[in-house]
Amino acid sequence: MSYQRIGSAELRSVKLTLPRSTMQNPILPVLLVLGIALGCATEVDEASRSDPQIWSFHRLLEDAEIIATDGVANPDVRREVARVSGVRRPAIVQTPEAEIVFRGLALDAAPVFRAKLALTEASWSRGGDGVQFELEVSAGDTSEVVMQRAVNPRAVQADRGWLAEEVSLARFRDRVVDLTLKIHPGPAGNADFDRALWGEPELVSGVAQKRAGPNVVLISLDTLRADFLGAYGYPRDTSPSIDSLAADGLVFENAMSQSAWTLPAHFAMLTGRFPDRQMLVYDESICRVGDSAVTLAETLRANGYLTAAFTGGGFVGYDSGFAQGFDFFRTYGRLISHSLPGVNEWLERFRRESFFLFLHSYDTHRPYAPPSQARDLFAGDKPEACAGIDFSKPAQDADEWEACVMSAEGIDHVKDLYAALLFDADRHLGQLFAKLSELGLMDDTIVVITSDHGEEFYEHGRTGHTLAVFQESIHVPLVFWGPGVPKGQREEETVALVDIVPTLLELLEIPAWQGLVGRSLVPRFNGSPLTSRPVYSASAWQEGWPVASDVQHIFTSAIQADGVKVIRNLGRNYDHVLRYSLRDDPTERHGLSPSQASVVERQLDRWLRKIRHPLMCTLSSPHSETRAQLEALGYLQ
Repeated sequence: MSYQRIGSAELRSVKLTLPRSTMQNPILPVLLVLGIALGCATEVDEASRSDPQIWSFHRLLEDAEIIATDGVANPDVRREVARVSGVRRPAIVQTPEAEIVFRGLALDAAPVFRAKLALTEASWSRGGDGVQFELEVSAGDTSEVVMQRAVNPRAVQADRGWLAEEVSLARFRDRVVDLTLKIHPGPAGNADFDRALWGEPELVSGVAQKRAGPNVVLISLDTLRADFLGAYGYPRDTSPSIDSLAADGLVFENAMSQSAWTLPAHFAMLTGRFPDRQMLVYDESICRVGDSAVTLAETLRANGYLTAAFTGGGFVGYDSGFAQGFDFFRTYGRLISHSLPGVNEWLERFRRESFFLFLHSYDTHRPYAPPSQARDLFAGDKPEACAGIDFSKPAQDADEWEACVMSAEGIDHVKDLYAALLFDADRHLGQLFAKLSELGLMDDTIVVITSDHGEEFYEHGRTGHTLAVFQESIHVPLVFWGPGVPKGQREEETVALVDIVPTLLELLEIPAWQGLVGRSLVPRFNGSPLTSRPVYSASAWQEGWPVASDVQHIFTSAIQADGVKVIRNLGRNYDHVLRYSLRDDPTERHGLSPSQASVVERQLDRWLRKIRHPLMCTLSSPHSETRAQLEALGYLQ
């Protein structure tokens, strides 16, 4: 068998470098960064990395050396979300025409290679006779095949799925190795349809010394209004698991998001900084979080924590830069139920480490389609005005919603569907809390439950979110529970998503970094009152965005201070200010006069001047998987 080197890269470089001849027909397009839905892990800076070291070969595929066999110019090597027997996993696709070499991996204690092996269903349904997976390790001048596994789904029923493989590399500890993935065709030698899958391949090396500090679980239920939780006064039993945790923890009754849409709000939540003007703008591109932004995950990892994120994709994913700082970053689907098996597996594997787990989902997001059991409990029969109508983005764009949501019965039905979605999400959170208890982790874990923004149900003339910063869009739950958190207390002072990061850092006794705009809420934990301060929120969108066709402005901002709220809506030839007393008018129905809110209004004007310049993101186009998720969520057409 002859070999031809077709690509190489320096260790940890960000691009695969190819000879000029190969660039005429490059393989780079099939090696693009895996989209949000693929759930890939982040690239990790070895200099600041904490044990255990974890290499995710999805990400490092960009840095791999691809060696073609038998003179093949462009072997089929790529990454994708592969579906086998109904189960989707991020995977590296490889054919017998190529070998994939990962070079310069410095192993520490107890190194282990793990992967889920499979063949694409087309590989065996078209007559293929299987393949042999092979893992080779080279150290110095010696090479050793450490794993061989034949997989033949056509002949063996048990091979028609993902097959777990785990290989100890203990004999290579304290050495620098190269790791090579190989695929050999079946006995007949016909490799025309052989497409092998290395599902979630990773190398774990080293055993961390557990920190004295507690674990952290941060849960973001996308699009969750605070007032639909029992802990915030909702009369129906939508959230028993969250309510139970809240009753034994600290509830912030007036927590405000910094934006009415997902990406900038999560930036505030995960960095403790306010999103810049460019990041606030919703359009067809994504404003990716820049490397200069310091995330909570990065800081905790640098302080000995193992970090993992399981997100619902969309705007909270790799394309948006939120994988920054996470050793593991996965997206298995938009719901908690999709992530929960992976979360449980991860907790079982790393329960002895100090960890930070971020769980995000779109359970309470449009299209308001709860499981039948939850729907029957909360929503019942559709009113006549809503018969035959779903709540998808195409239905909204076709104005099919209007007859439903414009009627009192119809909007009540939509709210009931939303409540049912929350009930189902809460049920799965209860399963997560039970797992933490089963593993003996609950008493040593700080749990934070929040959301990025709320949802409008015609309180001010529309449904959805993004276009306004009324309370229904920005009032979110914020619950702390666990070591160092007072039990059974509530706080009325207005707080913000940017306060989460500094609060957790102080609880964990980790120094905060410069540039945080949030404040620590720990003084309240210790019995001291919180001093009042302004809280800001803003959203923006591109001019001409179809969803915003019914509004005159393209930028909306708000300040809350001393019980007064001021909203300023700006457009090309539009500048309109709304003023409310939240103490006397919490539903924002009756405006104040300019003189009654002049001091607060001037504060908002000064703040708007501060965020004019972009600071922490770069524009990029979403990859195909990310775009498909955003379309399913109703953001793109």
